[in-house]
Amino acid sequence: VDYGFCHDNFTAYYIIIPVTYYLYKSKKRLADLTDKDKQTMRMFLITGMVKKIFSASVESGLTNILNKLRQTNLNGEIELACKDHFDFDSLKVLEFQEKTLRIEEGDLEEILGFKKGPLTFMILSLLYPELKLGEIKWHQDHIHPQYAFERKRLIKYFAEKGLKLDENTLKEWITKSNTLVNLQLLTGKQNQEKSKTPLAKWIENQFEDD
Repeated sequence: VDYGFCHDNFTAYYIIIPVTYYLYKSKKRLADLTDKDKQTMRMFLITGMVKKIFSASVESGLTNILNKLRQTNLNGEIELACKDHFDFDSLKVLEFQEKTLRIEEGDLEEILGFKKGPLTFMILSLLYPELKLGEIKWHQDHIHPQYAFERKRLIKYFAEKGLKLDENTLKEWITKSNTLVNLQLLTGKQNQEKSKTPLAKWIENQFEDD
């Protein structure tokens, strides 16, 4: 809850099982976790959802992760391979039918192209570490108002400046207007106040008393 997780944006409930397993085997309560542990678990959960590691097979995916988290000791008992912390780094070497838990350069274009939804909220939450995600309901706001990217408005806007966008550019801008590159987090009140205000004007309003 502290990190904004809820049924509205949790896209793969299976991803919580490895974290639950670690807490159970380590006999730790949430209150026992360090901030670093919490952040590591948060990154694991978000990365797993963003990379869709269970899209091919839930069973084999979970088996791979749990097997990496545990080991058999000299007494033949199953125990955590790393008891001190949730070892996300060790999981990054795993492969889930051509998917991994690593965010690499080749993933960035796909991530930036995510349409507004649960995954974009999770990614944005990482960019705003100071926000109280568990106390205030945050909205995904279009940085540049989406209405401004309506086809007729774009054509008219550039025509008034003596310019013309080619068809491919028009389609690209319209598509990107509702993706991660054009989103930010605002409170409900801020989002309502901003509404369809152009970005430059909205920023000016924020600092009008300075």
